[in-house]
Amino acid sequence: AGEDDNSAVEFYSKALEASRASRDRAAEGAACYRLGKTYIEAQQATKAVNFLHEYERITKDLDDLQGRGAACAALAAAYQTIDDDDKSVSYLKDFLAISEKTENLVAQGEACCALGVIYNKKGAYAMSVEYFEKNFDIARSVVSSGVGDNALVDASRVYLGMARGNKMLGKYMMKIQFDVNSLLKWKNKKDLSAMEE
Repeated sequence: AGEDDNSAVEFYSKALEASRASRDRAAEGAACYRLGKTYIEAQQATKAVNFLHEYERITKDLDDLQGRGAACAALAAAYQTIDDDDKSVSYLKDFLAISEKTENLVAQGEACCALGVIYNKKGAYAMSVEYFEKNFDIARSVVSSGVGDNALVDASRVYLGMARGNKMLGKYMMKIQFDVNSLLKWKNKKDLSAMEE
């Protein structure tokens, strides 16, 4: 951790102490969240998890749906940093559900993109394509509403194309190894549908 990270941890730790002393649950939750995010940025995600779980509990107690979504997103990031993809996926699905309830399209896109990345990494290409398709549709909606720019759609398109390519790669490799006639037919026509037969 760098000096800036240590200063931030010290600052948010003091804020947490003060909020607990004043019994201000909202301020306590905010301090837990900031402290957790700071630990993630400082490459200390295992320390972040406890503070983020506390923030999640506080947001539930306060019926703060937006805050709970932020907690789920941060917990997903923390678990992904420590290579616990199953917990990360679980929190991302919660984040997606909450962002759908709050009609937050940007958050929905972030959740779908993160889920697509994890499923792609795990080799679950069909699931990856499903989430990247949702992300692409959401990105187009966000841009058409005037909130984002075309770079968002372009990035979503690239993710989707890579996932679709990865999904097809297995079939392609099998055709190359075992079905030379389909490979030659495809090569002559440059038609991918010949590879899918």
